[in-house]
Amino acid sequence: MPDDELQCVHAEESNQNGTSSLRKLIETLKPVFRDDPASWHLDLTHCKTIGIWGATLISSVLLGARTRGRRPRVTLPTTPAETVELCASCGLTHYATGSERLTIENVDRFDVPIAQFLAPNYVSDATDIIVLLRSCTEIDEELEDRIRSCISEAIQNVCDHANSTIGAMMGARIDSQQKRIFIAIVDCGVGISQTLKKRYPKILNAGDAIGKIINGGYSARTRSNNQGLGVSNICSIVRNVLHGTVCIVSDNAIAAGNATEDWSISDDLAVRFPGTGVFLSFPYR
Repeated sequence: MPDDELQCVHAEESNQNGTSSLRKLIETLKPVFRDDPASWHLDLTHCKTIGIWGATLISSVLLGARTRGRRPRVTLPTTPAETVELCASCGLTHYATGSERLTIENVDRFDVPIAQFLAPNYVSDATDIIVLLRSCTEIDEELEDRIRSCISEAIQNVCDHANSTIGAMMGARIDSQQKRIFIAIVDCGVGISQTLKKRYPKILNAGDAIGKIINGGYSARTRSNNQGLGVSNICSIVRNVLHGTVCIVSDNAIAAGNATEDWSISDDLAVRFPGTGVFLSFPYR
């Protein structure tokens, strides 16, 4: 499938759940995931807006393809001007075109540009997100610690289990109208199901694997002190403490849960997503 044209849907977080837009975006990329072609072209010119969840996912796919020696291309929107600015400030333009990567110091106050993380650091991993939140609201030490724990756990999971050639990719954006922050952590590793099946061969499918890590106590035990509570802790903090939403994508499964609705888990994606995406959102005052 050389140089295929892939038309992208609006990769935005149009609601608090966001699974519909994520599902459409991943299924749009089906030819890439299925065939892993030497060259492909993703056309985003018709996207009126691109959310940070979609931008982080696309950036991870681009970087992952390049590490495998592929030659992906992305055509970014040229209008409206707001969308062009969003692509630049979130970091998608950098990963798509090779332009200079912006940092939080030189973008508007609503984005933490997508960055690559190859090792976890509890102190620094979430610092830009904390700075972003503090620009819009007051947060106490307890809330800051909760946010740092979520980010650190997610990146630690990637480094411990994913075998991802790109490490973890993370970006964040504040929606000032919804008064909500959106965070995405994506890797291009082996996926949750394949990782857990080495230790739990009776796992039925990718949806079953996601369900088990959400509930906690299941781990590939790549570290002696790993108790399998990383993703479970993230889900508990975001849903029960921050009153937010968690969406997890891995292999052909997608799961979502929030503060008022129980988990919805399905394994009917039309394509296997090679890796894992953890997508978070929660409100702020």
